[in-house]
Amino acid sequence: MPGPTAALLDVWARVALFAAILVVILGGVLASIPVLVLAAVLFGAAIMLGVRSARAMAREKNAGYSTIYDVPGFALRDARTKQLLRAADTEPVGGGRRSILRAMFTVKPGTVLAKRLEEERD
Repeated sequence: MPGPTAALLDVWARVALFAAILVVILGGVLASIPVLVLAAVLFGAAIMLGVRSARAMAREKNAGYSTIYDVPGFALRDARTKQLLRAADTEPVGGGRRSILRAMFTVKPGTVLAKRLEEERD
C-alpha cells in the first residue's frame, strides 16, 4: 500500500502529543498565549495523525497484514520497509505490544525476583 504505515503514523501521533504536552507546560510557565496556540496546533496534529493511523490500520487489516500488532491470522510487516516479518499462517512469538505502565508492574520471567517468588510459593 502506498503511503506511510499505521505504525509510523502512530509513532508520529505519539511524538506530536508528547511535544504538545511539553509546550503546554512551557506555556504555563511562561504564561504566553502564542506558546499555548502552538500547543493547540500540536494537539490537533496529534489527533489528525491518530485518525490517519486508525484508517491505515483498517486498510492494512483488509489487506491481511499489520505493522503495529503481532496477532494470529494476520501477517506482520516491518513498519518502515513493509517487508514480511511473519507470515499469516505462523503463530506469533510474543504476546504483542505491551503497555509500558503494565510492564513496569509485571515480574519478568527469568529475573531474580521471579525466581525468588517461585521459591516462596514452594
